[in-house]
Amino acid sequence: MNRTIIFTLGTTMALAIGCAHSPTHELVAARSTYAEAKQGPAGEIAKAEVYDAKKALDDAERAHREKPESDKERDLAYVALRKADYANVHAQLLQYRSQNADAHAKYVATLEQLKSSAETQLDSTSQELAAKEKDPRASVRFASTSSSSSARRWRASPTWRSSSRRTSAW
Repeated sequence: MNRTIIFTLGTTMALAIGCAHSPTHELVAARSTYAEAKQGPAGEIAKAEVYDAKKALDDAERAHREKPESDKERDLAYVALRKADYANVHAQLLQYRSQNADAHAKYVATLEQLKSSAETQLDSTSQELAAKEKDPRASVRFASTSSSSSARRWRASPTWRSSSRRTSAW
């Protein structure tokens, strides 16, 4: 009697182990991609997309339990895989948009800083020019200094010598 029970239990276990089907490659891929999406940036940034992927994966798991290695299981696992991929890609897109917005904000701040610097320099130069126009001696001194030095340079050049000979010949 003990032998019969042991034999029956052994046969039942062997049948149970033999009848257990492994999941399809699509379901395995969907599980791992969903795990990546849940643990990665998508789990924080794209929660709605990760939730959609989880629902699709649950449907595929249910199809696997009902009829292992069926076309329905493959189809639902493929959908779950694509939804998990979409969650990952959507999270990357959101990250890139955020980085782009940060870079644009830095660019605008730099432009404003350069504009402010240029306006300050323009104001300073305008004030110096206004001060020179108010003080007639400063502008005369500037004009006389610049004209006398340029006249000396012109007289020292070979062009002046040749042009003076021409003018004297006429």
